[in-house]
Amino acid sequence: MELYEPKYVEVYRARNLPEAHSIRIALEESGIQVRIEGELLQGAVGDLPPGWTTAPRILVEESRVAAAQKIIEQGKKQPDTEGDDDNDEEMRCLSCGKKMGAHEVVCRSCGWSYQSGEGSSQQDDVNGDSTKNVSDAAPRASNESLSKSPAPRLSQGDLRGEVLAVLAISVFPLLISVFTSAWHAPLHLPFWVDSVARGLRSACTAFAVLYLVHRSGEPWATFGIKRPRLADIPLGVMIYLVSWLIFMFYNTFLVTRQFKPSDSSLPKSATDYVLMVFWFSASGFLEELVTKSYLITRFEQLLRSGTKAVILSAALFGLYHLYQGPDRLLELMILGMVLGFLYLFMRRIWPFAIGHMLWNVIVSLRSVP
Repeated sequence: MELYEPKYVEVYRARNLPEAHSIRIALEESGIQVRIEGELLQGAVGDLPPGWTTAPRILVEESRVAAAQKIIEQGKKQPDTEGDDDNDEEMRCLSCGKKMGAHEVVCRSCGWSYQSGEGSSQQDDVNGDSTKNVSDAAPRASNESLSKSPAPRLSQGDLRGEVLAVLAISVFPLLISVFTSAWHAPLHLPFWVDSVARGLRSACTAFAVLYLVHRSGEPWATFGIKRPRLADIPLGVMIYLVSWLIFMFYNTFLVTRQFKPSDSSLPKSATDYVLMVFWFSASGFLEELVTKSYLITRFEQLLRSGTKAVILSAALFGLYHLYQGPDRLLELMILGMVLGFLYLFMRRIWPFAIGHMLWNVIVSLRSVP
């Protein structure tokens, strides 16, 4: 049976060994397991220059980074009655060597920080060569500022909270509308008003999701949001054709259903058609952003399985389309799974957004008498 080995990452680089152990004690009293890396380097001053390269590294489990940083930050704010007689070296920046105040965490000269600075190798494996980690970290600390520091990886609890936030603004309202739409007659608005309102609503929701992605500190490419390119257009057409083939297969062999025109108002003028493209571009991008880019990525991280992530995302995609009729649930779940696995292969949002827009536009045009 394979045992789970938690990953340890650096949260702080101490000025000296006494400070490192004082932090270790404080963290362990709070139930956080700690490793100190670089203790042996404290006795190698004759071979290595004192400062950054010999500073002890405080490492904790990846899931406890936020809690550990909070405890360390609280400890830095407390008055230090025992550190007034510390030597000059302890009050110097480990990157540029400039003097720092007794309770300063960030160097005013170069922007380096003792706490999760750019020089801290959070991605290094603590079981690797410590000398290699130190030598690789030193030039980064001296050349880059704290403002460019990568955000710490989100814990499982943070991931769950973020996923619930996105579901609350993008999926749950649609699920609720499935039940409420049966209790009142739809309001027929002019087509251009309906298109603008729905397009802006989709754009606002997409902005909220994009903000959460940005706030996570992870690269946009992690969520398939990459620079658009011309090849996305034929790929989008391919996504549309795959969707159409699934629709034809489902309706030929599984369920026989006549095409039902839309109950909403229909485009009549050239302006209506332009706004229809705007509406379906915004809504198509939003749905693919949520169900493919965001949910598949996050479910994959939470469940540690791309297959499970695709199945769960496809189930949600089918459920919030129940307003189109229960006979479409299985069809949309199959569609969601096929396109979900294609997304795992491509990892680009644009072909799916283009294909979704084409599907909505063509289906709407079939409703025009």
